[in-house]
Amino acid sequence: MEKIIINNLSKYFGEKRGFDEISFEIELCNITVIMAPSGYGKTTLLKCIAGLLKPSSGDMINVPEKISFVFQDDRLLEDFSVVSNIKFVTKKYDEKRALDILSKLDLKDLQSTPVKQLSGGMKRRVAIARALCADYDLLILDEPLKGLDNELRDRTIDFIKEYNKEKTVIVVTHDIYEAEKFGGEIIQLDLLKSK
Repeated sequence: MEKIIINNLSKYFGEKRGFDEISFEIELCNITVIMAPSGYGKTTLLKCIAGLLKPSSGDMINVPEKISFVFQDDRLLEDFSVVSNIKFVTKKYDEKRALDILSKLDLKDLQSTPVKQLSGGMKRRVAIARALCADYDLLILDEPLKGLDNELRDRTIDFIKEYNKEKTVIVVTHDIYEAEKFGGEIIQLDLLKSK
């Protein structure tokens, strides 16, 4: 099975360390959960994998080109509707697909609602819906479920798993329950040694 290979990757911001010489592999078409204490560079690592930051040293091999990202903060267009937010990130808007995703995330009745009128948990699900509507081979989720109650969290995880059976998914979470519910391999970043 082909893998994404992270080899001796480091990222520094001047003298400040993001992370230092980490190595691991991610199986394609699977879910991988990355965990570590706060401040260990998880978000910085995700941004390097996505090409949003350039690593200071090391290699990344076989990273898919088409990437969709749910950031820790929602990064939504607050004055625009739910559907307009989705259209903004899709080159070719597929209404049927978008409405199906919104329905599965309990957002279908809110499609015309301006995002600024939604609760924090609703905005979080809009951010997830928007990412799922994009064209991608790699889905990156950085603390995607904050603000969701337990029932919504579980249903959202189930839907993300079902929807991405053929895709590669990388999830960052602090919550061991979420990590185990997502399934797949759990990588404990703070326990990795460079190869």
